[in-house]
Amino acid sequence: MALFLTEADVRRLLTMDLALAAVADAHRAHALGRAIDIPRRRTRGPTASLHILQGALLDENVMGYKAYTASRAGARFLVHLFDAADGRLQAVIEADTLGMMRTGAAGGIAAKHLSRPEAATVALIGAGGQAQGQLEALCKVRPIRQVRLFSRNPDNCRRASADFARRFGVEVAPAETAESAVRGSDIVVTVTTSGTPVVLGEWLAAGTHINAAGSNALTRRELDERAVGRAGLVCVDS
Repeated sequence: MALFLTEADVRRLLTMDLALAAVADAHRAHALGRAIDIPRRRTRGPTASLHILQGALLDENVMGYKAYTASRAGARFLVHLFDAADGRLQAVIEADTLGMMRTGAAGGIAAKHLSRPEAATVALIGAGGQAQGQLEALCKVRPIRQVRLFSRNPDNCRRASADFARRFGVEVAPAETAESAVRGSDIVVTVTTSGTPVVLGEWLAAGTHINAAGSNALTRRELDERAVGRAGLVCVDS
């Protein structure tokens, strides 16, 4: 019988330490040719869209997919896992929290290997669940002391700042502008749905690390040309 895990189960069982280890193992397997990663596929209807991401970990004998729908009513996420040998369904997992943790872990791994070891200040652009996952992972891999958070919605910015400070034990202060958050930060994280750049290259100090995690479609754009052009290294996870 297949296992069914609810959002509550995932929150109870999955820690960021486990997520960081699992995502690192998956990236390593992919680099060694022992994992399959199929790019996201989208089906768009008049008022909702369906998104599917699929892949396999060959050494773990597992394959599966994440499917989610998005509309003005919100988004709904499910993961299905199968035995790679006989195709039997192994698990169905409600995957909102799981996706937040996985994406956060990917950002944490990037910062672990690409940011300066002493990086302690973060500019966080965006105040939703994905921002929470990104910050939690960063606090696991770097000695984060101060976070400047910017959101276009001031109420969300204040709420998230207080929540993140309580959760992670670091100073989190609302920023009045994206520029004031970014200037002087060691690490910049963007987790928005913006179609126009929210971070400009002229704001960045030499040696700044950027995790641009929100732009996952051609209609979205978080960094301007100068920010990308100034990068000494550009890495993607798919």
